[in-house]
Amino acid sequence: MGDMSNLLHNATVDTLLERRSIRKFKSKPLGDDVIETLETVAQHAASSQFLNDWSAIRVTDPAAKKRLAEAKLAEFGHQPYIATAPLLYVFVLDEHRNAAIASTKGVDTTSDTFTLNGSYRYSQAQNDAVLALHAMETAAYSLGLGCVIL
Repeated sequence: MGDMSNLLHNATVDTLLERRSIRKFKSKPLGDDVIETLETVAQHAASSQFLNDWSAIRVTDPAAKKRLAEAKLAEFGHQPYIATAPLLYVFVLDEHRNAAIASTKGVDTTSDTFTLNGSYRYSQAQNDAVLALHAMETAAYSLGLGCVIL
């Protein structure tokens, strides 16, 4: 990176500039206040049409973390440090939740005209998930925590 002396600095800018991926974690569990803060920050991220087309699954079971760490999926690529993370989230695009809500309101979710059935919504859901994930990561760094996005 070039000369950063001309940049404006504050706590937010510095947190973003100092960001790096951390793959070695302390085994100390995180407090409920930290977890609530991170999840709330993610929920407040920008979202297309306020649909929040994503869900974040908090993985707490050590055996599940181990299985994810050992998985040879393209998304994870056998990364053993996943099992050692004191806090692990799997973000997923979740049009199912919004379709279920629409269905309870009498909307025909099987129709080709149903908004959530289009590829545009899939792209927007992906964008929304990344925005939420990035907001959570930035908040974690601002609290002195290390993270890695996979």
